[in-house]
Amino acid sequence: PKGTLNTVPTMLNPPTTVTSGEDLTRADYHRWMVEEANFEQAKETRAEREDRRRFRQEQSKAMQNYGRELAVAQKHQQQNVAATREQMRQQASQVGVEGRLDQQSKRSERESLQMQWAEYGKALVKQFSGEPAKESRAELHASKSAIVKEVKEQLNRLEHGVGVSKEDKVAANRLQVGKVKTETADHVTRQAKKLYVDERWDIADAMREDLDAMRSERVENEAAYLSRAKNIKNATSNEPARRARRKMYEQRLAEAQQVRQARQNVGATDRDQRVAEASAKQAVHAQIHASKFVPLSSIKATPDRLKPYFSFRS
Repeated sequence: PKGTLNTVPTMLNPPTTVTSGEDLTRADYHRWMVEEANFEQAKETRAEREDRRRFRQEQSKAMQNYGRELAVAQKHQQQNVAATREQMRQQASQVGVEGRLDQQSKRSERESLQMQWAEYGKALVKQFSGEPAKESRAELHASKSAIVKEVKEQLNRLEHGVGVSKEDKVAANRLQVGKVKTETADHVTRQAKKLYVDERWDIADAMREDLDAMRSERVENEAAYLSRAKNIKNATSNEPARRARRKMYEQRLAEAQQVRQARQNVGATDRDQRVAEASAKQAVHAQIHASKFVPLSSIKATPDRLKPYFSFRS
């Protein structure tokens, strides 16, 4: 009948036979013990699960915070690297601008010196090319002009003195002949030639001295010009720019090495932390699952603990 099952008393919860042992089978008592053990185990499991959940939340929160810190640090580092790169670029640009301006200034100065040197050479050529010869020719022309003028004056006087007596003319001619002989005597001509040669020799000596002085000055000016040109060439060379680029490259290389080292350190720290977390989780896992197994000593001691409850059945 349908109501038969409802009238059967429940053997798991006897109302009055727990202490006396009446109507309590060993199976019922074992179920009760298992239920109590399961309840206690469930409480422990829930507590452990709560601990694990709380630990997992704490670890997750810690990892999130650590990730945010790493992101912020990486952002700051990238900003610092970008700022340093921009500063180096501006410095390189400034060095390039200053170098170009300096090169332009040195180039203009060199062109000006070249023009001055050319003008100075032209002036020297103009000063020492044929000036003594021109002066000598001018003096000779002046002396010839004076002689011609004197001869013309004498001819004019002779033409105007046609009416003078023959004796006067002869006397005048003799006087003129004597004067000419006196002026054209051998010692006079030799003396005149000697004076002329001495004068030309003095002029040649002076010219040689001027030429030697000009050569010495030219050698000194050439040495000064070459030294100046060498300095300008060294100043306008690209060596400072190359050194600046090399220095900037080495600085960037060092910064990149520092960035790589920092990343390696962060990676090593992250690996160590993951290993430590894995070890901690493994220990917690082993501790949790170790409680699920009954030790052998407890199993052997179970009949002794249950003997007071079932001794009346023996």
